[in-house]
Amino acid sequence: MTFARLIRALPVIAFLFAHQTQACPAYIEPEIEVIPSMATPNLNSAYSARQLEALQYKTGSYQHEEIPSGLTTFGQNIKSAYEFREATQPDGSVCAQVSHITLTLAIENLTVHVASELPMGTCSYKTILDHEMKHVHTAQRFLDGAVAPATRQLKRLIDGIGMIHTQSSAEARNYIKQTVGDFINTLSQNLIIVCNTMEQEIDTKEEYERLSKACHGEMATFGRRVRRY
Repeated sequence: MTFARLIRALPVIAFLFAHQTQACPAYIEPEIEVIPSMATPNLNSAYSARQLEALQYKTGSYQHEEIPSGLTTFGQNIKSAYEFREATQPDGSVCAQVSHITLTLAIENLTVHVASELPMGTCSYKTILDHEMKHVHTAQRFLDGAVAPATRQLKRLIDGIGMIHTQSSAEARNYIKQTVGDFINTLSQNLIIVCNTMEQEIDTKEEYERLSKACHGEMATFGRRVRRY
């Protein structure tokens, strides 16, 4: 699943106001920014492997049958900020457009968990930490890759809204924010699918087999020990 395929499926929201008139000033290309924001990962070794298993279920990140010796958790959020250009007409109506819009694509509350049974500094601890950091790096790659297609779609949306003519400034602003909000909701859902797909490409059967053989078999022994309890 690629960014292009998913984001291209976003609906192009047509502007429904019928009051665009020649009395309004000409539409001026707005400034459009899409900014990636990656949280600094926190390292947590307070949870046991069984507690990490429960956390997998709770966060919806459960993907495999093995009891986890590590887990990376984070949330996604899209924040928006607007600036408007407005002109009041002689009859009191208002012409308005977006003059500047910023979307921030954020990875928040990023935590890398390593099971408490693995002592810090040991080969097993370092092996699991290295694996979990692959998820962190993939999240960063996901963010960087999302910027360009999201910017193109946002530009199409804002240009489609254009300069609008309404009865009041509040009416114009509310309409624009609701329209962009619908876009953000769909974008967010699609980006979650893309991110999850990219993250799942790390947790392959081959990767778990590699981990089980790491540190002279320590990880395989750890897995058997945890499954007995």
